[in-house]
Amino acid sequence: MKIPKIIALLVIALFINSKSHAQTKKSDLFILADTIGVGSENKFFEMGSEGPGRYFTFLCKCIPPYDTYTTFGYITDKTKVVVSKTKPGYKYVSWKDLSEILYREGREVPKKYNIFITEALPDKSYRTDNVKLMLSSPPVIDFTIIKP
Repeated sequence: MKIPKIIALLVIALFINSKSHAQTKKSDLFILADTIGVGSENKFFEMGSEGPGRYFTFLCKCIPPYDTYTTFGYITDKTKVVVSKTKPGYKYVSWKDLSEILYREGREVPKKYNIFITEALPDKSYRTDNVKLMLSSPPVIDFTIIKP
């Protein structure tokens, strides 16, 4: 008689646990990258491309182990790009707030946020891309010390 009750309790506990995981939704994080309206002496991020990928590097070593700059990237042919003639009305996070989020959340940022970067283009239009935080892998020890 006790076994069916235990099984029923386990099933209920698993059901409640799966519901709580299903309800965790990522927040959207919008970043404005304006290289056109900022003088070169005040720039704190860089943009570029390598092959089919584009990247945005925030000149902040904000994520452990604090040895590389924080980089966001996307593959140009695998992302939905939104181009508009006016600045989209998203609630943009400031660079200060972004650095605080990166310090606080660290490597958990991709699990908690959908990240979008809106880039100001030379023709006065705006391009919004869904980007991923590019995390560096921890060092791999690929040797063995052999004692004589």
